[in-house]
Amino acid sequence: MEFLNRTTENSRLTRLSPRTKLILKIGLAISVLGIILFDAWLGTCAFDGCPTTAEIQRFRPDEGGKILDRNGKFLGRLAYVRRVNVPLSQVPKHVRQAFIATEDRRFYDHNGVDWRGFLRAIAANVKSAGVAQGFSTITMQAARNTFVVGRFKARSLPQKLVELRVARLMERTLTKDQILEVYLNAIYLGNGVYGIEAASRDLFGRTTKSLTVSQGAMLAALPKAPSAYTPRRHPKRATERRNLVLSLMERDGYLSNAAAERAKRDPLRIAKNEWKPAGDMDSFALDAVRSLADSILKSREEDVADITVYSTLDYSAQRAADRAVQRRAASIGRSVQGAMVAMDPRNGDIRALVGGRFYEAGNFNRALSAKRQPGSAFKPFVFATALAAGYTPASEVDDDPVDVIRGRNVWSPANFNGEYLGKVTFRRA
Repeated sequence: MEFLNRTTENSRLTRLSPRTKLILKIGLAISVLGIILFDAWLGTCAFDGCPTTAEIQRFRPDEGGKILDRNGKFLGRLAYVRRVNVPLSQVPKHVRQAFIATEDRRFYDHNGVDWRGFLRAIAANVKSAGVAQGFSTITMQAARNTFVVGRFKARSLPQKLVELRVARLMERTLTKDQILEVYLNAIYLGNGVYGIEAASRDLFGRTTKSLTVSQGAMLAALPKAPSAYTPRRHPKRATERRNLVLSLMERDGYLSNAAAERAKRDPLRIAKNEWKPAGDMDSFALDAVRSLADSILKSREEDVADITVYSTLDYSAQRAADRAVQRRAASIGRSVQGAMVAMDPRNGDIRALVGGRFYEAGNFNRALSAKRQPGSAFKPFVFATALAAGYTPASEVDDDPVDVIRGRNVWSPANFNGEYLGKVTFRRA
């Protein structure tokens, strides 16, 4: 009986029409092709190329590049970035623990993907019929904020898939501590600040290595929603979130109950002034350097973070030039402007450049963009040519009206007051 049933089933398969067989074959071919294309898409990080081992190993979050003067002294940044990279050794243990307890409690146990967290997030999202919970690990967040940043729509499926791919590559290339260091320096923590060092200075006016337990917990509270939990705008909400982080640290054994309760009682003291990168001597000269650097970098793939520009500017000369233009213009009148370019006559190197009385990003640069007649400023070039030709300061020249014929046009330069002195020496002229 069983033999008869199998025979009948096989006969039904053999009786499939040629059209049905063709449809099945096409469907199978499309499925195989789809799997191959998906594998290729994921293997190449959306056909855009995955980071190489060398790129992952040498990666450092962008601090804006550097512009140095002719002696190697720091002048400013190529781009304005509120970030200061710090090695993990300068991050207190309790600060690391706060982030791990909040963002990825099994960070040191998984290989980039926390499958338990993934299944838990799927169950929560199905139950709520929406996105109620994420499953991004610290490694995935590090991938998102470095090699995947800006490439996909936020929280989209393609972004998650490429994050997973890059996270696995990072896990194979870096140690857990190296990944944690990248994450802590790359993560956005609100108010235009990136990384825990800049956030520590911005919120508490101190470096990361001097953070208290409650302050470290406050920083760890921010990645989930930096704008919603910023203590400057929402102190009550920020305090509640910070206390939740402290409870998570207690849950995972990083704090005793007494230590956690003590930290929860700490008042939330925020620095009065926001932190801005120090040491930048912003000026029209640096804008000129940035413009030139941008024109070169547009056609190349270097990250600004990897670029150091060695300029011909001189730090001391630039500061002196800025002060001189401000002082001299102010002595003439409130609305008077000025400009200055200081060059080394031996090689033409620009040592200082001032484009106006007061600098503001985007302001008109009179040293480079203003179009005006040179006037008497051109006389040294004329006199130098004459002296080279054998004239002396006592040689006489004619100070008379002159017409210069240029095709059908006649150019008639004139003295400012319309008067002419006839024969004069070079010295008087």
